[in-house]
Amino acid sequence: MTYSTSAHDCAANGTRPTLPLVFAVLLVAVCLAIIGVGIFVPLYGDETATKLMRGMFIANGWKFNTLLPQCRPEFLREVPRLLLPGALAYDFAYSHASPLGIRIGGMVVDVGIMGFLGIAVKSWADSKQSRLPWIAAVICVAGLGVLPLTLVMARGEQMLLLLLLIFICAPHLISRYVPRLNVGWILACAIAFCVLQSIFFYTHPKSLFFFPVLFLSAWLAFWPINRVACACVLVITLLTLRAALHFAFALTDCPGAPIFATFMQSQTTPPSLIWSHPLEFVAQVWNNVRNAPDAMLVHMKFADVYQSGWLTASQGVAASRLTRWVNGGIESIVYAVYLCAAILPPATLVCSLVRRQRANIAAWILMALWVSIAAHVAMYRVWNFYSAGLVLPLMMISATLSAIELSSMGVLKASTRTLFIWLSPLYLLFFASAAVLLFKVMPSTIHASRSPGIDMQGQLFSVPVFNYGSRRAEIRSFASQCGVKGDAAKRLVIDNLTLFAFDGLREPLQSDYVTEKAFGVDYRGEAQLALLRRARAKAIIARCTLLSDTVRAAAVEKDGLCCLDLNRPQ
Repeated sequence: MTYSTSAHDCAANGTRPTLPLVFAVLLVAVCLAIIGVGIFVPLYGDETATKLMRGMFIANGWKFNTLLPQCRPEFLREVPRLLLPGALAYDFAYSHASPLGIRIGGMVVDVGIMGFLGIAVKSWADSKQSRLPWIAAVICVAGLGVLPLTLVMARGEQMLLLLLLIFICAPHLISRYVPRLNVGWILACAIAFCVLQSIFFYTHPKSLFFFPVLFLSAWLAFWPINRVACACVLVITLLTLRAALHFAFALTDCPGAPIFATFMQSQTTPPSLIWSHPLEFVAQVWNNVRNAPDAMLVHMKFADVYQSGWLTASQGVAASRLTRWVNGGIESIVYAVYLCAAILPPATLVCSLVRRQRANIAAWILMALWVSIAAHVAMYRVWNFYSAGLVLPLMMISATLSAIELSSMGVLKASTRTLFIWLSPLYLLFFASAAVLLFKVMPSTIHASRSPGIDMQGQLFSVPVFNYGSRRAEIRSFASQCGVKGDAAKRLVIDNLTLFAFDGLREPLQSDYVTEKAFGVDYRGEAQLALLRRARAKAIIARCTLLSDTVRAAAVEKDGLCCLDLNRPQ
């Protein structure tokens, strides 16, 4: 590094702590404050689905729970053997997790993401370069708007981001810390790599876009130290990819619900268009690429209300002068990151080939990441509030590592002081954005987390992470009055709230996924009850809000909760 900011050096020089050190401490403090207040973000329905689908693997008979009996009567799917380590890891993490436990788990993943963002920059940067400005820049982009609050959520995107950062760092870390002649260490690293990629592919079908990163990471990490281990890891990587492809196609196959299937297919551009209508495919891909920055910004910027009520409404926030200034700055930064991420990685590869006659580890990893991000952006039509939490940090780390590589090759030259000056608008924007988040957005969210009622007003798919004990007792008492056995029940229809009231559930269904007001749109009225009985569901106990009128009419209702014994003649 160009300078030292350690206390020892300061004491030796007889000076006070440097400005960069003060800046680093302030940055870390603000980041920890943002992560800390994330504990008040209510548990969103998709996070509950993570537990139901992936986190109850053993309780579901060692199968994956699709929660979609409308697609096929048997909604449980076999998990390929190479994905079993991932399934067991999720079961260990989530099978007994409470709402608060799931949120804390998301916060731990978030801390890991921030840590590996820093490790990636630190491990790639030349020792003569200042790492602090680059690390700060990456963290600041990930902390803009309401984006950092999505990073504490227990969704697939957050885990994919953490694991991708680990894979990006793996070649550098293994080459630096693993002895070439130590077979035990090499074997341990190879096993760990295979387990992590099993978790990665099991986490979400989006993982398939990033296969090039895993393949290049395995090759560059193990080829220099042991070619037999490298060959074994690469073969397992390819076999795991094949298993993940078959698994993903099986999960998305939905012949029993054509309306729902059409909705899901509309989220992405169909790859089949490449052969049937190539010009239309190109047009759709270009439209997706062009619209991606705006699609991310819609959900990143501060607003009065947020998609699906994932965050508590904050009336009047968007109208304030500071918020308008911050939102404008966020827009500029997102466009700048998008442009840099599109240009710098290919430029790095070209410069590496020209100046060094062959591309180094960094250039190849960056190009693999560039291809993966480009494929994701090109194929996705619809962006939800959690989507940018994966793509934008990856774009920023890609652009940052590219700039570091270009600097090490002498293409870009900038002193530490110059970097701080260039990046200072981003730093100031981050601190202003953090102020809006902490003092204008979070107060209403913190207040809503103390809601004593069953429902959170305006947040139909969310559950408070605190004070669940009283709700649990109320739900269990109501289930007993209805004659519904909750503990150890098999195929009980629950929702995001009632799931956590019972112990030992097996093969549960989630009301949000089968109601005609959401994913069960193909089955309305009596057909919905018939669907649940065909799936051998025993009873329903859930909040009444999202249940269909037919179900509510047949159910017992009390204080916002509904229960219905599906085996009892109506």
